[in-house]
Amino acid sequence: MTECLSDLELDREIAGESNVAWSEHLAVCGACRHRRERFVEARDTFMTNAWAQASLRKATPPRLWPYAAAMAAAVMLVSFTVSRSPTPTTRSKGALGFDVVAKHRDGRVEALLPGAKLTPGASIRFRLEAPRAGFVAVASADAAPNVTVYYPHEAPMLPIDAHHALLLDGSITLDATLGSERLVAVVCDSPPEVARLERDVRAALSAAGGDPARMAPLATDCLQASFVIEKIPVP
Repeated sequence: MTECLSDLELDREIAGESNVAWSEHLAVCGACRHRRERFVEARDTFMTNAWAQASLRKATPPRLWPYAAAMAAAVMLVSFTVSRSPTPTTRSKGALGFDVVAKHRDGRVEALLPGAKLTPGASIRFRLEAPRAGFVAVASADAAPNVTVYYPHEAPMLPIDAHHALLLDGSITLDATLGSERLVAVVCDSPPEVARLERDVRAALSAAGGDPARMAPLATDCLQASFVIEKIPVP
């Protein structure tokens, strides 16, 4: 490969996608290595700043617990959305972008890929980008199986502008329930009813036999996206 890597190719390489041609090019091209370093610095700065706001710990009644895309002026996180199958896929045009950033128990901060392994006590934050304006809600389904509405918690339903990245206030601290956990985000034209969202998630979880990893999309007209994490024991 003689041509320099595109922003998208660098982004995919940083995200861990294996490509021999990209690796060989980076080994001999100082300009691309420098651009890669800037991308990583911008990503790390964004993720560190994501924790500047106050954290919101979950309450516990009965149980409240589940890289970076092309660079314009700053690095954005890779987004994933639900297709008609339960497996998350790369976000397509017109879909809801849903990113999850984690802060581990040792203080390390990283953008997650679907299937990421986290331990109880880690914290997560959510970032969304929608193709149209609306109102945001986030819920989860775990292997217990339990359903929890994470957002809104004690705050009003938050509006989101079209094509505007929104980092939701606060963080969620993961509890001790192990196994798969599916995080589900919706953006609706009007403020979604929290009770209805909970029922929709519970119905999808039940239809999947209680397995969050096998859940199909919710029966809703709202934009939706989901993200599966795996909670493992603390070493």
